[in-house]
Amino acid sequence: MKNLLYILASVIVCVVIFVVMEALFNGDWTPYIALTIFAGVIIGLLLRIQNKLTQKGKNN
Repeated sequence: MKNLLYILASVIVCVVIFVVMEALFNGDWTPYIALTIFAGVIIGLLLRIQNKLTQKGKNN
């Protein structure tokens, strides 16, 4: 499960980097800002899920 979270996080980071490059070349920053916020929310949720899973593992 932990590996899956890391894979998802790396995919999100790659998408954000791709959008940054696109924004730099096209000069349009709106999708960059929106996707950064979106990626931040997803990474935050993944970290929360990971924390809950580790707490469950410690309790058992």
